Amino acid sequence: MRHHRRHGELFINGDAVGTVVAESASESWGFGQFTPSDGYSKFAPIFGTWAILLHAEDDRSRLSTDALEELRLAEAAIDALKAELHWNDSPSRIPVHQLTIDGTLIEWNH
Repeated sequence: MRHHRRHGELFINGDAVGTVVAESASESWGFGQFTPSDGYSKFAPIFGTWAILLHAEDDRSRLSTDALEELRLAEAAIDALKAELHWNDSPSRIPVHQLTIDGTLIEWNH
Protein backbone atom coordinates (compact mmCIF):
# COMPACT_ATOMS: atom_id res chain seq x y z
CA MET A 1 0.00 0.00 0.00
CA ARG A 2 1.46 3.34 -0.93
CA HIS A 3 1.05 6.48 1.13
CA HIS A 4 -0.77 9.23 -0.72
CA ARG A 5 -1.96 12.28 1.27
CA ARG A 6 -4.22 14.76 -0.54
CA HIS A 7 -6.94 17.17 0.56
CA GLY A 8 -10.19 17.66 -1.30
CA GLU A 9 -13.95 17.92 -1.26
CA LEU A 10 -16.55 15.21 -1.78
CA PHE A 11 -19.63 15.85 -3.90
CA ILE A 12 -22.69 13.60 -3.96
CA ASN A 13 -25.33 14.19 -6.61
CA GLY A 14 -23.70 17.56 -7.26
CA ASP A 15 -23.85 18.72 -3.62
CA ALA A 16 -20.73 19.47 -1.59
CA VAL A 17 -20.98 17.11 1.39
CA GLY A 18 -17.62 17.34 3.17
CA THR A 19 -13.87 17.32 3.08
CA VAL A 20 -11.61 14.35 2.48
CA VAL A 21 -8.03 13.77 3.51
CA ALA A 22 -6.62 10.88 1.52
CA GLU A 23 -4.21 8.95 3.70
CA SER A 24 -3.37 5.92 1.59
CA ALA A 25 -4.17 4.10 -1.62
CA SER A 26 -4.04 0.55 -2.89
CA GLU A 27 -4.73 -0.37 -6.51
CA SER A 28 -7.69 1.84 -7.48
CA TRP A 29 -8.94 2.26 -3.88
CA GLY A 30 -8.34 5.31 -1.71
CA PHE A 31 -8.63 5.47 2.07
CA GLY A 32 -8.85 8.46 4.33
CA GLN A 33 -10.69 10.69 6.76
CA PHE A 34 -14.03 12.36 6.07
CA THR A 35 -15.36 15.51 7.72
CA PRO A 36 -19.01 16.11 6.80
CA SER A 37 -20.51 19.48 6.00
CA ASP A 38 -24.20 20.43 6.25
CA GLY A 39 -24.82 19.01 2.76
CA TYR A 40 -24.07 15.50 4.02
CA SER A 41 -27.14 15.38 6.28
CA LYS A 42 -29.48 14.15 3.55
CA PHE A 43 -27.11 11.27 2.67
CA ALA A 44 -26.04 10.35 6.22
CA PRO A 45 -28.98 7.95 6.84
CA ILE A 46 -27.99 5.79 3.85
CA PHE A 47 -24.37 5.46 4.99
CA GLY A 48 -25.41 5.12 8.65
CA THR A 49 -27.74 2.22 7.89
CA TRP A 50 -25.04 0.54 5.82
CA ALA A 51 -22.44 0.94 8.60
CA ILE A 52 -24.75 -0.35 11.36
CA LEU A 53 -25.63 -3.44 9.34
CA LEU A 54 -22.03 -4.03 8.32
CA HIS A 55 -20.85 -3.91 11.94
CA ALA A 56 -23.74 -6.14 13.00
CA GLU A 57 -22.41 -8.68 10.51
CA ASP A 58 -19.02 -8.48 12.28
CA ASP A 59 -20.67 -9.24 15.62
CA ARG A 60 -22.60 -12.27 14.43
CA SER A 61 -21.57 -15.06 12.14
CA ARG A 62 -24.71 -14.54 10.09
CA LEU A 63 -27.29 -11.78 9.70
CA SER A 64 -30.96 -12.55 9.45
CA THR A 65 -32.49 -12.70 5.98
CA ASP A 66 -34.27 -9.40 6.64
CA ALA A 67 -31.04 -7.70 7.76
CA LEU A 68 -29.19 -9.03 4.72
CA GLU A 69 -31.91 -7.63 2.48
CA GLU A 70 -31.70 -4.28 4.29
CA LEU A 71 -27.91 -4.29 3.79
CA ARG A 72 -28.39 -5.07 0.08
CA LEU A 73 -30.83 -2.17 -0.25
CA ALA A 74 -28.45 0.21 1.55
CA GLU A 75 -25.59 -0.84 -0.74
CA ALA A 76 -27.81 -0.37 -3.81
CA ALA A 77 -28.78 3.12 -2.58
CA ILE A 78 -25.11 4.03 -2.10
CA ASP A 79 -24.22 2.66 -5.54
CA ALA A 80 -26.99 4.78 -7.10
CA LEU A 81 -25.38 8.00 -5.82
CA LYS A 82 -23.22 10.05 -8.18
CA ALA A 83 -20.08 10.79 -6.18
CA GLU A 84 -17.12 12.91 -7.23
CA LEU A 85 -13.92 14.05 -5.57
CA HIS A 86 -12.36 17.43 -6.21
CA TRP A 87 -8.77 17.49 -5.02
CA ASN A 88 -7.39 20.89 -4.02
CA ASP A 89 -4.42 20.40 -6.36
CA SER A 90 -6.57 19.57 -9.41
CA PRO A 91 -8.92 21.69 -11.53
CA SER A 92 -11.43 18.89 -12.22
CA ARG A 93 -13.70 16.53 -10.32
CA ILE A 94 -12.88 12.83 -10.43
CA PRO A 95 -15.81 10.38 -10.66
CA VAL A 96 -16.05 7.87 -7.80
CA HIS A 97 -17.41 4.46 -8.78
CA GLN A 98 -17.78 3.00 -5.29
CA LEU A 99 -17.94 4.85 -1.98
CA THR A 100 -18.26 3.94 1.68
CA ILE A 101 -18.40 6.29 4.63
CA ASP A 102 -18.32 4.87 8.14
CA GLY A 103 -18.21 7.69 10.67
CA THR A 104 -15.03 9.60 9.87
CA LEU A 105 -13.58 6.85 7.68
CA ILE A 106 -14.00 6.98 3.92
CA GLU A 107 -13.07 4.56 1.14
CA TRP A 108 -13.54 5.12 -2.57
CA ASN A 109 -12.83 3.43 -5.86
CA HIS A 110 -12.24 5.51 -8.97
